[in-house]
Amino acid sequence: MMNNSYPFNVSFYIRKNKNSKKNYSVYCCIKILETSPRELCVINDINRSEWNLRQGRPKQNSDKMIKLSVYIDKMKAELFEIYLDIKLHNGEVSAEKIKNIFTDKSSHDITILELVDVAIMKSQKEFAKGTLKNYGATRAYVDSFCKKNINLATLN
Repeated sequence: MMNNSYPFNVSFYIRKNKNSKKNYSVYCCIKILETSPRELCVINDINRSEWNLRQGRPKQNSDKMIKLSVYIDKMKAELFEIYLDIKLHNGEVSAEKIKNIFTDKSSHDITILELVDVAIMKSQKEFAKGTLKNYGATRAYVDSFCKKNINLATLN
């Protein structure tokens, strides 16, 4: 049994973007005792006023920030699950290994609807409301098409 009761830790913080004067990126830091920490970029476009520095979480003052908060919780749980799986199979645990497993999983298991959601989220500040409404309609059509023609019951 390990001496420290917290051998695994995941934290979130923001860092100013180099190319932009007002926007920040949210990073996830994976720390495990006796290994080097690893970082993952979660989102590239957030204002400093939308982030609670003390809690290391987004302020839940808009739908976008509530969704980001839920995503961060889901991400943290998934990273912890990967950590436990490695420990249960007596594997060597490192932040790098957890990061690699997490990024490989997300890059191979992405659905077309998740890809459309990412495109919509990234373009929210660039396009007019009418254009975003059209994006939403397109997403609904893709979802309907997939359910009818591919016969998958659980598409987002």
